[in-house]
Amino acid sequence: MSSRDAFFDGVRDTLPLDPPLQSNASWDALDDSVWSGLDGLDENGIVIVWRDSSDMEAQAPADFSTAFSILNELPGMLADVVSTVNHSKKLVVLQVM
Repeated sequence: MSSRDAFFDGVRDTLPLDPPLQSNASWDALDDSVWSGLDGLDENGIVIVWRDSSDMEAQAPADFSTAFSILNELPGMLADVVSTVNHSKKLVVLQVM
């Protein structure tokens, strides 16, 4: 994934989304949809592997920064017992350059 569109498509193809993303226009919509999709899983332990992230970092650095920020904040948000209504999750995001 080396562009914003490829990142959105990759997320759409691999992660549970709630609600489903209708476009690639909003990082906020992606963030909310991924959070809700992961929060809705029955599993308590989740691993996301972002392969070849350096491609996006090199070719679309601003979009990479936003995507990285979203993925970096998810583990803490999903671990919060208040926001998950006592159904917290352990999420690990592995970034493979």
